[in-house]
Amino acid sequence: MNTSKKQGWSITRKFGILFFSVFFFLQIIQMFSRFFLGNQNMDVFYYPSLFVQNYILRLHAIPKWTHLSSGGADTLDDWVQQLAYILIAIIVAIFVIAFSRKRKDYSSLYEWTKISVRYFLGAVMLLYGLNKLFFNQMVYPLLSYFYTPLGDFKPMDLAWTFVGYSPAYQFIGGLLEVMAAVMIFFRRTLVLGLLIFLGVMSNVLMLNYLYGVAVKSWSTTLVIIGLFLLWEHLPKLMDFLLFQKSAKIEVPALNIDTPWKKRARLILKYGYIALVLFILIDSNYKIHSRVNSYNPIPIEGAYDVHSFIVNSTENTDFFNENRWNQIVVNNSPDGLTSSGHVMLGTIKRELATFKIDSLNQLSITFDRDSSMVFKGLHRLSGDSFIWTGTIGKDTIRMVLRKNERELTLHESPFRLIVEPGEQENLRTRK
Repeated sequence: MNTSKKQGWSITRKFGILFFSVFFFLQIIQMFSRFFLGNQNMDVFYYPSLFVQNYILRLHAIPKWTHLSSGGADTLDDWVQQLAYILIAIIVAIFVIAFSRKRKDYSSLYEWTKISVRYFLGAVMLLYGLNKLFFNQMVYPLLSYFYTPLGDFKPMDLAWTFVGYSPAYQFIGGLLEVMAAVMIFFRRTLVLGLLIFLGVMSNVLMLNYLYGVAVKSWSTTLVIIGLFLLWEHLPKLMDFLLFQKSAKIEVPALNIDTPWKKRARLILKYGYIALVLFILIDSNYKIHSRVNSYNPIPIEGAYDVHSFIVNSTENTDFFNENRWNQIVVNNSPDGLTSSGHVMLGTIKRELATFKIDSLNQLSITFDRDSSMVFKGLHRLSGDSFIWTGTIGKDTIRMVLRKNERELTLHESPFRLIVEPGEQENLRTRK
């Protein structure tokens, strides 16, 4: 895309830079809006998607104008949003070319587009990289995860647990993302930064698509931005890497002559980087402090329900879904509330929130039903917990004992040297 102005650009080249300029502009506007406004205030930004759904694809009998966020970015609204952005970019590109036929090239637009997406991509990679360096993106698995059968995990839960289990693995991934971000901010290291970025993001992209992580469309857009920035350097990279030819990657000079413009550029550049770093480090530190705060709650741990008495009658049918068989309470951040799950019968697992108030009363609510499930008292009796209270109109008395199961995964540290007997695993056991 460095064709000289005297020769001019072909229609295809003009269309390409106009298309990508508009497409990336729309992506950047939506991303910054999502970052500052949150997912719950994005209706107006989804109007292009909703318009395409209503009047082009005709997916809704009654026009829909409200976007319901799923917490991810792979809803029908999100995928159609990408289609809408593509259509908008095509229309704008054709319109501009049609009404500016005498224009020979769009060199200035191309340069400003590269600068804009370069600083945007650098900020996004700092966001994800610092999340991992602070161990905020994938946290170490909670106790309830270790008591959840592997078959109950969703693919995304499995991927998140796999990465979060090893803080070192997550830290190295974050470090590579931060390195790529820093290099992308500077023209002399841009190509190396993009190569690191594409290496890291290729793995992320595969995880997102193959493990059902709900940011597939967004991560695809980031990879497209990286390829766009690397595109003009690909011929020389291929000469050097594939054909063993001597190749020199040129760093384009900035045509800034006056001293005050040079100073202003440096102030804007380093001011932007400093502001992004400050915001991200501050927010990640606060999240890390909140997530890793720990104040023991009296009932935390894994318990088997040895006795479950309903209205003075003991329920001994362990297969009955009305009987609570196992309760797992995770670590509490504040000593009052915690998450976990309750095993009903042998196959039904309910995610639950446990809360103890100032009067030592225990309440348990299931995440799928916000109504009160259990409310009562808890006390320690020897090696057992006694929970007494009500579930609906029924009086309940439960005797709980600590589950003493050895959790091999939870208790296995990193070992450089493994003894022969320790090599046994599930595949080799008979």
